[in-house]
Amino acid sequence: FISIHVNSSPTGKAQGTETYILNQEATDAEARKLALLENSIAGQAEAKESAVQDILWDMEQTAYLQESAYLASYVQEALVAHAHDLLQVKKVAGDWKNRGVRQAPFYVLNRAPMPAILVEIGYLSNAKDRKLMEEKIFQESLAKALAEGVKKYREACRKIP
Repeated sequence: FISIHVNSSPTGKAQGTETYILNQEATDAEARKLALLENSIAGQAEAKESAVQDILWDMEQTAYLQESAYLASYVQEALVAHAHDLLQVKKVAGDWKNRGVRQAPFYVLNRAPMPAILVEIGYLSNAKDRKLMEEKIFQESLAKALAEGVKKYREACRKIP
């Protein structure tokens, strides 16, 4: 499961790509704040479940946590590499920021019965990111990177006995 998002920051200085996996404890304050913001919308639709169901879901999520981390690392690596290459071709100064793989309690990842990641492809609040994300060539490059990351993850899974 891959949930694709575009990020924002109050300062306009934050930039680049980051990929999240589910964890009830966020990697840092910024990740926690982002999850709270996005979850506030989704949380309004959440149905009440029994404690037993919650425990069973937690156990299933734990089984997918390592797989989600592998998927996130392959996707993050591919996204950053493709963005870097595109900036070189376009002769844009600087580089695409790799914000890494992080953890946060995102609602959208909470009940996925499979490896699941949330990808923040860039920052609308950053002029450079925003300008590039508007370009079709950049969008196509990101789509290819997502596919490449999933393909590498799948190939790696096949090698595990």
